[in-house]
Amino acid sequence: MQKYCVVLAITAFLGGVLPSTAKADDQAPVELVLTFDQSQRLALPALPSTIVVGNPAVADVTLDGKSLFLHARGHGLTNLVIYDEQGGKIGNYLLRVVFDDPLSISVYTPKGRNTFTCVTDCESTLRIGDASENFGNYMAQTGARNGFASSQASGDAFFAPTFRSEGSVPMAPLSPALVAPPAAITPAP
Repeated sequence: MQKYCVVLAITAFLGGVLPSTAKADDQAPVELVLTFDQSQRLALPALPSTIVVGNPAVADVTLDGKSLFLHARGHGLTNLVIYDEQGGKIGNYLLRVVFDDPLSISVYTPKGRNTFTCVTDCESTLRIGDASENFGNYMAQTGARNGFASSQASGDAFFAPTFRSEGSVPMAPLSPALVAPPAAITPAP
């Protein structure tokens, strides 16, 4: 009886369950802080059989052997529980996703928030919670740009994309002189 009381007293003094004697099922979850829109690698002690993510809209995972890659998708808190083939818990985590970009600023207007990332110049960027109008314009322009880049990579003819967002006036296509591909550069003799 005395040995048991001493172990409990030492355990309480150390702040919890002793890792060498506790099962993973009994351990409190380990909190991991993830940065929004970034990924982090988590090395697992064994190959997992089952991986459970509480809210994949906050964080999601991909697996490569014993490496689990955590992908921060949205702000908030979710849990991650990992089981081996025998059903034993080999990992128990709380995943907290935060926005942590010291080069970003938020501008609040009556229409809502807009986010900018400022390295040398401030450029519009997206952050969950930004004004819907800004979000829609950014997505339309990014989609058009990515479509343009994809078509150029596959060798399609040069074209000038037009941008349009809900409630805006359609833009006229650019003049062919402004969008023509640059002439080949000939090196000086």
